[in-house]
Amino acid sequence: ALYQAGGRARVKALEAMWRSLWEPYGKYFGAHLDEREPGNQDLALLRQALRGAGYFRLTSHADKITRFFDRDEPYDELREDALFAYALAMPGETTRGRVKGMLRKIDSITALSPSETELVQFALDEREIASQQSMSRASFRRVAANRMPSATAEPFMSSCMPNM
Repeated sequence: ALYQAGGRARVKALEAMWRSLWEPYGKYFGAHLDEREPGNQDLALLRQALRGAGYFRLTSHADKITRFFDRDEPYDELREDALFAYALAMPGETTRGRVKGMLRKIDSITALSPSETELVQFALDEREIASQQSMSRASFRRVAANRMPSATAEPFMSSCMPNM
């Protein structure tokens, strides 16, 4: 009901969906990753769509996520969300040996600051842990929520990590 209401209610609904990590909700996020579509210009809506695309690992939408790496105002505010989401959703198998290559790939797409590098490393760590343990999404959520992010990533992470 909230999602269909649109506006601020849709933003809250998308947030609740990605926090739940219930797989059927994954289908709602891709449609909101294009700010050119009517109704998708709200930064709060785009932020929740990016977070959902990352947590639901919507690899098919990775190109839409990367469009938020280097944007002009007001969309420049979404860069950290996009970096985190892309690190979770980017194509490729996640193994210990490939994680460094994944970081290099992201850095080659857009130059990362030291704090952004830490943020991406945190997301890749979460992705690797989930992959190593063949976790369900609910287990991934519990592990991700209980890990302590670095001091530089903390403000971003505290706003997007699922509440337990």
